Amino acid sequence: MHTWVKFTEALDLYGWQGSGSLHLAEYCIELSKAYSLDADRPIWLQELGASSLWMAEEHISPFLEYSVRNAASCSKLWGIT
Repeated sequence: MHTWVKFTEALDLYGWQGSGSLHLAEYCIELSKAYSLDADRPIWLQELGASSLWMAEEHISPFLEYSVRNAASCSKLWGIT
């Protein structure tokens, strides 16, 4: 899963603190699980991130902390890069 908050337009729609942004990775993980033919398939969350080009630097750390914590709540999560 590639869940860059800007490229999915979640940042523009919900802002950096919005539920749609902070739970984007979690949502994508659950979506991929729902469409997988293998219920035991591990999920690799790739390219979760934010850039100072489109988010204020002071918001990046808390955004990533909340996003990773939300993603980590999902079962079958294998890794995050």
